[in-house]
Amino acid sequence: MQQQDQDIRQRSIAIFDSACKKAGLNYTIHHDKNFALDELLKESIYSDLLVIGAGETFNHYKEMVPSAFIRHVLVAAQCPVLVVPDKYQAIERIMLLYDGKPSSVFAIKMFNYMMPWMREMKTEIITIHDPKDRPEFPDDPLIKEFIKCHYPNAIYTLLKGDPQEQIPAYLKTTAPESMIVMGAYERNQVSRWFKTSMADILINELAAPVFIAHQK
Repeated sequence: MQQQDQDIRQRSIAIFDSACKKAGLNYTIHHDKNFALDELLKESIYSDLLVIGAGETFNHYKEMVPSAFIRHVLVAAQCPVLVVPDKYQAIERIMLLYDGKPSSVFAIKMFNYMMPWMREMKTEIITIHDPKDRPEFPDDPLIKEFIKCHYPNAIYTLLKGDPQEQIPAYLKTTAPESMIVMGAYERNQVSRWFKTSMADILINELAAPVFIAHQK
């Protein structure tokens, strides 16, 4: 079994090596032998972006998505994290989740810095309000001025109701062809409605990549 594991690792390295050379990318392959989580979090300090599979567990046990390993990574990573589904699907739209809090704006900034080539894609800014409150975007027009600088053709969607119900329900209509951007898993002040469980729900229920960044 150990030899089989080694063979799988070698084949995976060969595939990665070939893909990077074909794309003209500089890369380094590490063969860490220490505890995977500790090594990963340490390397995230010196990384621009961490890409990880939504179903990753780093053990032989089947777990609910997202696993405890993924949740721990999202809490402690020192760089933005892109959680990707098992099957690749071409991205046609960017969904920016915004709640007026610094964490959600920070996530949009980091996404813009990391993936500037996606500025020309269809982009939608989504927020939600309590039915008892006045229906408006938080800090409008500041958010619209900021978005216009980077995503001038973006459209705005204002939902109402329970975020944990309305956000996933709305995204399910477009998520398979979309990338979702959100601020979550903050260490201190958790965003009012983009809290940990929201990211868990989206990763679990949607077959879409989720870009997550939080301020330390």
